[in-house]
Amino acid sequence: MKPVYKRASYTGDFLELKNENISLRIFKRLCGWGFGEVWSADGRLMAVLDHFGEILLRDQEIPMRLEAEDYESFSDGDRSGFVFKVRTTLPAEKLRGTSFEKWVHFPFNEPVLSGTVKICLRKGDTGFGISTELVSNGNYYARYLRLLWLLCGEGSFGSEKCDALLPGVDWPVGREWSGGTDFFKDPWAGRSIPHPNKVASSYMGVSCGDLSHGKNLARFLKKIKGSPLEGTLGMMVLRSMKRAVYSAEKIGHFGLAKKHYAHFTSPIRRYPDLVLHRQLASWIGGKGGRLDLAWLARTAANATEREQVADEAERTLEEIKKYRYLEHLLAQPDRGGEANSFDAVVGKCARYGLFVDVPALALGGMVHVSKLSRSYVSWNGCDETLSGGGRTWSVGDKIRVRAASVDFDRRQIDFVPD
Repeated sequence: MKPVYKRASYTGDFLELKNENISLRIFKRLCGWGFGEVWSADGRLMAVLDHFGEILLRDQEIPMRLEAEDYESFSDGDRSGFVFKVRTTLPAEKLRGTSFEKWVHFPFNEPVLSGTVKICLRKGDTGFGISTELVSNGNYYARYLRLLWLLCGEGSFGSEKCDALLPGVDWPVGREWSGGTDFFKDPWAGRSIPHPNKVASSYMGVSCGDLSHGKNLARFLKKIKGSPLEGTLGMMVLRSMKRAVYSAEKIGHFGLAKKHYAHFTSPIRRYPDLVLHRQLASWIGGKGGRLDLAWLARTAANATEREQVADEAERTLEEIKKYRYLEHLLAQPDRGGEANSFDAVVGKCARYGLFVDVPALALGGMVHVSKLSRSYVSWNGCDETLSGGGRTWSVGDKIRVRAASVDFDRRQIDFVPD
């Protein structure tokens, strides 16, 4: 099997990790195992794993990449994968005997970094777990350090750079493969060096186009509907948007994807409703319905400012009442009984516990690792899960919880499984 990605040397050796949803083919360069391709179940190239890692030291112009000369495979229940024994390449060693040897001077005679890169895939999952452990072999000043780097392009989720939620992942279009420049500063070198300010990380792709367009946003919300993380993702999108404003200009409605929109409720509840009602009455009465534009602009600005103040007061009051309500439950002899039992969704796993969101309260809190099981709970850094007592917890899992303690001043809640 040959790689589709052409910007890397290839020895003819490859490994494959796959399930019914996704596959990762890892290929061996001339200097070791170091790049791969992510494929969908229907045969689409989704991304290129450009390298296992890269470091650039101070006063150096050539970055050193992590390559692996050896690997070990493993299988643990429904999870399998590979552990690569990596180390940074030595440019002088690789360029020995070439025309570059005379003008490339490299002061290091041993690898700067060494360690392991663990890649695993669980049956039924739609993404890979990645864990990296590195040790520095000296006291160095690094200009940057990158871990696994993914390149996603036009053949992946779509043709737009904003066509997916891909934090830290380069998103080229067409024949473009890199957001950076070649470190030899010559086009024939053909190296792919990502932008120094980006960091590759785990991601979740949701293809729906540019979210700055209302119709694409509607498609996004439709795609995540029914997902355990629907509330979390919806809140993330909501918080990323600008606040709604009143305007004397025709600005439409972003959420409804309407070019022509006037804000009005019946019965009248806000002063802007009254202003619009007066305009409609004027138009129906044959008076044109026009008000002074400068006055409308001042009124819109003032209404926006006062409504934001009122919204903030409302949110603060609701938050206070929620925390006081939980304190009241915990003060009862039965610690709240049935009322102190909530459905929650795991929003994040960490070594020390689970961060959960409680949709019924629109609040979040933490379940400490010591409360998850009477058995020893282990942290799986490869796929960022916690396991113990015959159960595994991961992002998106549903869990029933009870409030155990409330710190009103810090606005923190500790939950325990119910």
